[in-house]
Amino acid sequence: MSVSYVDLLGSPTYSGNISEASFTSTGEIPGSCIDQLYMELFPPPANGVVPLPKTCPGSSQLYAYNMNVEPLFSEQVNNNPGDTFNTYDTVKATVTWKNIAYLQYNNSLITRRMRMGGKFLELPNTFLQWADTGKPVTNPEVKYNLNYSLSDCEIKIHRSPTNPTTAFIAAGGCCNASPFMGSPTGCLLFNGADDDELVTPYGSTAYDITLKCTMRIIGGDSTIDWNYVYDDDAENNGANSGWKKLKLANGSYPAPYVNFESLIP
Repeated sequence: MSVSYVDLLGSPTYSGNISEASFTSTGEIPGSCIDQLYMELFPPPANGVVPLPKTCPGSSQLYAYNMNVEPLFSEQVNNNPGDTFNTYDTVKATVTWKNIAYLQYNNSLITRRMRMGGKFLELPNTFLQWADTGKPVTNPEVKYNLNYSLSDCEIKIHRSPTNPTTAFIAAGGCCNASPFMGSPTGCLLFNGADDDELVTPYGSTAYDITLKCTMRIIGGDSTIDWNYVYDDDAENNGANSGWKKLKLANGSYPAPYVNFESLIP
């Protein structure tokens, strides 16, 4: 780094386990270089693209994660021990690097989180047949609980220079029109977004944005998207039961298909 950085006693330290690794260093820097150190660790956008944080010395897999600055020295006023002030000529800076799985997507820097879950759907016997004979199941006591995947997905956009609020509003309650970050077409429902406005040391406004979605896959079949419901076809004794796609009276879909690429700057 171009900032003068003198390691203090006991620094740096490295820790790791089977799933996480981190590297922490604590050193002295000139008080006038706090913003400069931040900008070296977390570079500003270049041509609209948010770059990766700086990597740890000696490791290309550990990225700058946190910077903490504290005053290093205090002085007394008029030799009064109870009346002191902090000096910022030299400060203590602690920098932590972690093995964060950043992804550069479009012009943005993102991380992802998924919480897997599931729900049961009871299938009536009109939907079932015996595997060995192919004959319909007629016993009303025979039912099957189908477990389907229902997962909460969060996509965090770090230090975005823009905030596409209009796109978020338009996409509320919509599903993805094409495969998006591992989710098949129509299986990801957009529930909204959280955003925090930041003022950065490089003099511009940035936004930390979290997109909130739910992914649903029925019985491993990704073609059954958010616009499908199960119809037991009771009026025909289940002759045409199964998953069926819905449309509203005006011809649109309950969960319209939207290009989710518009959600990421």
